[in-house]
Amino acid sequence: MSFNFFTFGGNGDWGDIFFYQKWRIQRNINAKDYRLLDPWDISRQEGSFEDCRKKFVNYIDAYQIARQRGTMIVMLHGFCESKKVFRPLWREAISKGFLAAALNYPSTRDNIDSHVKQLDFFLNNLEDVSEISFVVKGSSCLILRKLFSLPSDWQKKLKIGRILFVNPANSGNDFADWLTRFKIFRWFLGPMANDISAENALLIPKLPSNIEQGTIFCNSLFKRLLKKITKPFEGVPINSDSSEKSYAVKSIIIATNKKNVFSDEKVLKKAMSFLEKGQF
Repeated sequence: MSFNFFTFGGNGDWGDIFFYQKWRIQRNINAKDYRLLDPWDISRQEGSFEDCRKKFVNYIDAYQIARQRGTMIVMLHGFCESKKVFRPLWREAISKGFLAAALNYPSTRDNIDSHVKQLDFFLNNLEDVSEISFVVKGSSCLILRKLFSLPSDWQKKLKIGRILFVNPANSGNDFADWLTRFKIFRWFLGPMANDISAENALLIPKLPSNIEQGTIFCNSLFKRLLKKITKPFEGVPINSDSSEKSYAVKSIIIATNKKNVFSDEKVLKKAMSFLEKGQF
């Protein structure tokens, strides 16, 4: 017997692998179990993926779930973050008529290859969507780049709209690389911390040039303080050709004092402008 109960959305150990009209199926990284969450993060079914998928189909009629249509914006949070950072942008995208899925993945519990497999499974099981755009923050740009470097069925059935980077780490994260030299941080940060080192980041191919891409660099107070703290630990030299700006086809710099940059109205406005029109 299963019981319905409130959850916190699975920020640490759960990864989203299915999404339809705010309903999600998640996979637990430890137990390898699955659960179906409704739009209020209440668990409605636990067991195998098939069990959860079948239960969701039953709920379609019971809750009169409308068929989703239109462009889906897939949002990927950064390293050591959760999908909650996208809450302001998610609401803005919904108000503009987009479908929006802010995905959760256990960034500190697994490596990039596992996160790529999760995203690949998600996209291959995306239903009633013909076009997708992406918003990626921080080191999740490396997950997306690796995803596009591998052939998969979803690339044949889904049209790619636009990709928006926000404070990307395409050139890697030297500070995370330095921290992994210490056992305690290797345990706390997980295997992805090594994957996002500058040395490993350079091995991942860039995104195809035919995809419309834009970058928002947020010169926030938090980022300025972090830069001062991490400066003594800068590690692998980055070639000028591999700088962040070399990845930015269209870019804009926005000054903000918000810790969560998506809480800044200027960032929201520019982000939606690019997603809608391809211009900042």
